[in-house]
This record gives sequence, C-alpha cells and structure tokens, in this order.
Amino acid sequence: MIRNCIYYVEGECEKKLIGALKEQPALIYTGKVKVRNVVSELIPRSELLTIKRDTAVILVFDTDIPKTDLLNKNIANLKKFCSAVKVLTVAQVPDFESELVRSTDVKNVSEITKSKSASDFKRDFCRLTDPRHTLDNHGFDIDKIWAQNPTGVFSSIKQNGKDIKN
Repeated sequence: MIRNCIYYVEGECEKKLIGALKEQPALIYTGKVKVRNVVSELIPRSELLTIKRDTAVILVFDTDIPKTDLLNKNIANLKKFCSAVKVLTVAQVPDFESELVRSTDVKNVSEITKSKSASDFKRDFCRLTDPRHTLDNHGFDIDKIWAQNPTGVFSSIKQNGKDIKN
C-alpha cells in the first residue's frame, strides 16, 4: 500500500480530476498534486531533493505528442536523486479527454460539462464545483480510466494506472 505520494500532472484539468478521485470514498491513493508537464519539462533538481524517502511519485501525462526524452530523463532523475522512491507512470492514451470518454457513458467529452464545444470543455471542467458527482452522473468507471497501454514511442513506458487505484 502506498502511504506517501506526489502526483505530477500535466495541467489544471488533471489536477481537478485527481482531486475529485481522492475524495471520500477515495478511488485512488491520496497525496499532493503538482502541475508540471513531465513530457515537456524537467522537474527541477531542487524540487527532487525535497521528496521524502518511501514516497510514490506518480507521473500523469498525455501520449498525443510523440516525445519521450524529457519524460525518460525525469524518471531517471527521480531514481537518481530521490532515495527509495517508487516511480509510477500513468499514461493518458492519447489524452485527458479520451480517458474521460472511455471511462464514462459519453460519446463526446463536451457532454460531461454540457460545453458548447470540445475546445470549451477543459475550461468548463476546471470550473466544476463537484467534478466527482458530475462524473458519477455519467457512469464513471474507475477501472476503465488509465487502463489502456500506451503505443508508439510511449510503448516502452509501463502503464501503472491500476496501481494507483484503491
């Protein structure tokens, strides 16, 4: 069982989703959530050195942009600079919106928030006051999110989505 964990998520929507899934009854492990796109930017060394021993570091990222060099460097740095951490990678295949469609009963992600368009969805999702309730109203299934293995350049990255679920 994971006791201490830190989530590094790509954006504010992922932060909102992780926060909602941590609400009681928690569907995923609880922990701090930091917004940092680990596919396009390095976690600063100064930040790595503050991660406590025996912490699970969970990297949540999209796979729609075929670029893994910084992701792999972040994983290597976590293992190098942080003592006794467990690094878990949670790939969103190919992105946040697709994961929500796959794990709910909607055909288009904009149905979740009743957004006028898919481009308005992220803004509207971040403004939700009770995203967990909204997702539950659309048949959200925790077993279907983060369950698909990444492909292409991300195929060497393990999908640990099931490992963060309670």
